[in-house]
Amino acid sequence: MAGAERGEPVTTTPDAGPLGRPMRLCLVSPAYPPMVGGIGRNTWDLAHGLVDRGHEVVVLVACSRMPEGAESGTVRENLTVRWLEDGRKGAGPLGALPGVSDLRRSLRVRRALTALQAKRPFDVVEFASWRALGAMHSIAKVAPQFLRATTGIAQVPRDQGSLADRARDQVGRWVLGAAEWVCLVKSDVVVAPTTAHLEHVPPQVRRSTRIMPFGVAVPDGTPRRAGNTVLFVGRLSGRKGFDLFAKSADLLLAARPTARIVLVGHDLVDATGSTWERYGEPLKRRYGDRIDWHPEVTDAELDELYWTSDVCAMASRYESFGLVFAEANLRGMPVVAWDTDFAREVGGEAAVLVPRWDVQAYADKLGDTLDATTDGRIDGEAIRSLTRDLYGLDRWVERTESLYATTAAASRGGHLTTPTFEAKGT
Repeated sequence: MAGAERGEPVTTTPDAGPLGRPMRLCLVSPAYPPMVGGIGRNTWDLAHGLVDRGHEVVVLVACSRMPEGAESGTVRENLTVRWLEDGRKGAGPLGALPGVSDLRRSLRVRRALTALQAKRPFDVVEFASWRALGAMHSIAKVAPQFLRATTGIAQVPRDQGSLADRARDQVGRWVLGAAEWVCLVKSDVVVAPTTAHLEHVPPQVRRSTRIMPFGVAVPDGTPRRAGNTVLFVGRLSGRKGFDLFAKSADLLLAARPTARIVLVGHDLVDATGSTWERYGEPLKRRYGDRIDWHPEVTDAELDELYWTSDVCAMASRYESFGLVFAEANLRGMPVVAWDTDFAREVGGEAAVLVPRWDVQAYADKLGDTLDATTDGRIDGEAIRSLTRDLYGLDRWVERTESLYATTAAASRGGHLTTPTFEAKGT
């Protein structure tokens, strides 16, 4: 929160770059606070940071429904948030087909952009590459398109449920995978948060994809830790590795009578049922109050949980970035993660890595790291300092602003067909 972290937002005048004037920008996202998740938080931070720098921003949030208490309308000068909800009438028979509801959402975004562009043109429209949200706009663009390549649909196939469920799921992944491919190859600019994510970018745009890690607001606070609490932040899903974490948590709690687990994240309910009921409830029945689940939290509540927990568990099988890494490390909290490409890249020297999918080794490492936070083997202030240098929010907003300006200037008259830059940068 570029402005919020310094108190009252102070709007500045943008530097005279390729445009030499403030820009009118649109951020299209599937999530926005108070919805829990990295994409929504990044969108909020970027929107407010760009407004602080003198630009006008419209946020379009395409989701099933607007949560209670969410920002809507003109929330401050030069910042408007519009929610494009799925509606309550249902999608009809076609909605049951794999990928159809996502493509309908993409079409709704395209129509909203067309209407807004006709009134006052945008200099750049940014999409988060989530479930092909920009597919319909990619086919017939009305403004220069900036795509932030994050987690795609095809990366963690379903491994549970009936054969029919898995077949239907795979068809949906093929449909959305093709639509995401269109988004990537048709965008004027593509950025990825890590080099590890480049393998999920089509070869024809990989060389021109820029690497730009996300930025995170530097929090104010003081650790208040007791040496016994593990925090898991993320949706209760297979991609987030909740099934693996639940098995490790069982082993940890059985071996350490004083240990506690705090879970923050929505339950995933699909054709196979509730993830919480399958993996979380058995732990709750066995360990009672030592399992504390928060399906939804405010920013202030999540901040408090970070400051009062001792170790953060990042059990994801895959992340394009892994915002939890930066959020936890900025509070001096070590993160225990599987030894994956993204974890090595984002966590860097501060990461505590475990051989992939070895739940006993993961439980052992959680216990050892709990001990290390109290006996001085882990230096929380050193972790904070390292992360602050890598993932500062203001630096991320400034780099994004610069790419927007270059994209808008280069796209005059040619953005519908011509990519706007040539080689991968940093």
